[in-house]
Amino acid sequence: MLCLVEADLHSEISRLRRRRPLTTKDITNQLNIPGYKIYLPLSWKKHGQARILVYAKEELKVKERILGNQLSDLPMLSFEIGLGLEKKTVVNYFYREFTSGVSGLSDTQSQSERLTRMIQHWRSLAAIKKDMVCLGDANLCAKKWHDENYYLKEHAETVQTFLMETSSTQLVKEYTRSEIIQGGELSRSCIDHCYGNAPERMSEPEILSVGDSDHLGIAITKYTRSPSLKPKTIKKRSYKNFVVESFLTDVNTSNSNRKVTAQHNVEEAAEEFERSFRAILDKHAPVTTFQIR
Repeated sequence: MLCLVEADLHSEISRLRRRRPLTTKDITNQLNIPGYKIYLPLSWKKHGQARILVYAKEELKVKERILGNQLSDLPMLSFEIGLGLEKKTVVNYFYREFTSGVSGLSDTQSQSERLTRMIQHWRSLAAIKKDMVCLGDANLCAKKWHDENYYLKEHAETVQTFLMETSSTQLVKEYTRSEIIQGGELSRSCIDHCYGNAPERMSEPEILSVGDSDHLGIAITKYTRSPSLKPKTIKKRSYKNFVVESFLTDVNTSNSNRKVTAQHNVEEAAEEFERSFRAILDKHAPVTTFQIR
């Protein structure tokens, strides 16, 4: 699957007017990728805005979880994704806007309110009791959110509380956005995030250069099964129930001498002796697999 964030697509009903508004057909035709299906957020239908866009490979089993109308202003898409008979994964793509494209509100209180509703939705996904992955532009720098002086500390703590309550992890550790600020200095941040409640089944995020965007791309593989960790073992004979007298009795009563001397050359005689002796030894001291501690 592929998610484009800050897509900035608008139709005729959008609050933000565009010289050439788009239709769903325009998006399907002009942004089509062969072999993929396009998914638009509920905000496109309700408000004529699509700040995110998701592509899903046609061979995937994709069930979109439709958001309630109370979330229609949030740039989010949620799915249950499967492939073949493998266990399904719950995935949410999101964009935490500084300024809501739908309402135009950008004050701190409005941002907190929108983030709270977004996290309530994430909690509902976590309650499904399946592996969950949330990916998107959080506009919160994970490199700074432990800093007491971080100006978005309140929002960061809201997300961190969610991660703690759902035993989830923020997997992206590297910088994902760069910009030149006043004075010509380079400012970098880690604002593109991936939260997962099963990090042991997820690859380390790969940070990629993508087109002309000031954001870097994030590529992550979600495994449907945990890698099997086989313990180290060794094969050797077990002498736990070995009785010397019984072993020697079987050796003495065997027909090994006759079988060995009946061979026509030394090599065949040696092979016959090895076969006969091994058969007796296997009976009294069988080869067993032992785990190495």
